[in-house]
Amino acid sequence: AKRDTWLEQSAQRAKGRFDDLPRIVFEGDARAPLKQSPALRGVAKPDPRGNVRLWLGEAVAIKDPTCARLARAAGANVATISSRDDQSVSTSAAILLSIAREAPGATIDVFDGTPADAPEHGKLAQIAESNGISVRFTPYREIDQRLLEIAEDVTARGDDPGRPRRFLLIHQLQRYRALRRNEDDFSFGASDAPATPDKMLAGILKEGPSSGVHVIVACDTLASLQRAFDRNTLREFDWKVLFQMSPADSSSLIDSPAASRLGNNRGLLHSEELGMLEKFRPYF
Repeated sequence: AKRDTWLEQSAQRAKGRFDDLPRIVFEGDARAPLKQSPALRGVAKPDPRGNVRLWLGEAVAIKDPTCARLARAAGANVATISSRDDQSVSTSAAILLSIAREAPGATIDVFDGTPADAPEHGKLAQIAESNGISVRFTPYREIDQRLLEIAEDVTARGDDPGRPRRFLLIHQLQRYRALRRNEDDFSFGASDAPATPDKMLAGILKEGPSSGVHVIVACDTLASLQRAFDRNTLREFDWKVLFQMSPADSSSLIDSPAASRLGNNRGLLHSEELGMLEKFRPYF
């Protein structure tokens, strides 16, 4: 009887006092709706350090949503790995929306390798158009020219690092054979031959972030990532977004098998520089 009385009194005292405060409901394995992203709600204050925050999902904790923070510093690139196409495209979409919100005026280039017969084909373009985001989608046959343009921009920024940010999003990296590294290239001397796409991409990864040019890649497995980048180049991805994978792959990427225990609708954000490993519910 006392319990019921106290509960009734508590309800009466609370009525009308907290209606304007947001409710935080933890829903276990439920997906985090994309509409809750700060990139769409516009509720996040600007980052005091001028970093570009890529909002990825709701944290599995009582804190702000999970985000990667890209500074003008070496290694400020992102690699996301998910074997599920729907999960991968949702993460890339959340990243596009974040860039548009956090870095207005930035140049955004997208290589979208989604097959034409896949259900996810055209989704990134549709989201960009519906949200008024200015994005340049580069056809497969023109990626060499686009990479050359970006590489030249990185070189030009060496004398003017304060230029607006620039982003290259490569969605479904495993579909781009031209970006796979040439394992038979053992030449050590100078060559007059033009740089290959894989070499240009590696150069952008290493030199771009310090001058505000960042690369985000999304692929299906660790093997796909290793086909495109050698061990040294993989270190240029300080931020890694991992979904369910094998213990061996997880340990290889973050020195922990944690990603093998994620299950559905869970992700991990890892930063080696910050020593951070954060679990979250990805936006869908």
